[in-house]
Amino acid sequence: MYIAVGGAAGAVIRVTAKGIPFAAPSGIAIFNTLLVNLIGSFALALFLGLALEVLNLDAELRMGIGTGFMGGLTTFSTLCKESNLLFMTMNPQIALSYLIGSIGLGLLCALAGTTVARRWIVHREVRR
Repeated sequence: MYIAVGGAAGAVIRVTAKGIPFAAPSGIAIFNTLLVNLIGSFALALFLGLALEVLNLDAELRMGIGTGFMGGLTTFSTLCKESNLLFMTMNPQIALSYLIGSIGLGLLCALAGTTVARRWIVHREVRR
């Protein structure tokens, strides 16, 4: 139940974000997908880092937020679809940049989320 509710909420936010008008050189809304996926990478890493240590959430709620909400928010399938469209419309350089940028920046955002969570936990322990 938690995963279904979280997934629905994440999907609604993703669809809403898809409607934000960004100027895309290809005519494909890659920046919307990129932004949502980067925010999701950071937020998931931060959430998981804090879920047990600070928030003390039960497993069902963690799954609802982590798997449901974050999974509904981020979208690997759209990344693949948009990359394929870019390759098919003779924009291989943009497609490759989009793929490499999405993966590289996504990993950096996840690292940043993990780092923020760890610092928060350490800061919390020091204050005790």
